[in-house]
This record gives sequence, structure tokens and C-alpha cells, in this order.
Amino acid sequence: MPLTTALKLRGIQKSIKDEIAKYDEVRFIAIDRYATKKEDGSVEADANGNAKFSDENGVTFSKEINELLATDVSVGTVSIADLGTKMEITVVDLANLEGILMP
Repeated sequence: MPLTTALKLRGIQKSIKDEIAKYDEVRFIAIDRYATKKEDGSVEADANGNAKFSDENGVTFSKEINELLATDVSVGTVSIADLGTKMEITVVDLANLEGILMP
């Protein structure tokens, strides 16, 4: 793989990690906002460690999270040609590149 493509892929990888971190941060804010709280103000969890919600707050939380998940995020792409002519790639590798590998 050419070094310029490796650099592009590293940038894409970093962008994806950054977007996931931002999503997690906002998701935890929403959990804190809508989850049922214990007397000490901490989030109440079920036996599996999942936050508990009242019916109304659960609906609101789900709606907001679904809107968040539907947000388009641009992280960059690479073309198949960018990979070079002697690139060996597995089916698993191709599956991992889905969405960022362009024809």
C-alpha cells in the first residue's frame, strides 16, 4: 500500500474514533438526563447494568438516540486505486473498509 494511502487510512481511523467518542459523550449526557435516579443522584441500573427509565423518559431517550444515530458523519474515503496494484486483502478486510472504500 502506498504511504499516502496509509496516511489517509490513519486519518480516517482517527476520525472514526473521534466520532465514536463524541457519540458516547452525548449518549452518556442523555442517559444522565433521562434515566431514573437513586436517592444519591446516581443513575439507577437493572441487574444487567443498563440504565432504568420511566416509560415517558424511555421514549424520549430512544427518540433522541435514534436521531443521533441517524446523523450523517463524514470521515473520508479512499479509492480502490489508492490501495496500489499488489495489494492482498481478505474478505474480512474488505468488510471492515465498507463505507470508506470507493470504486
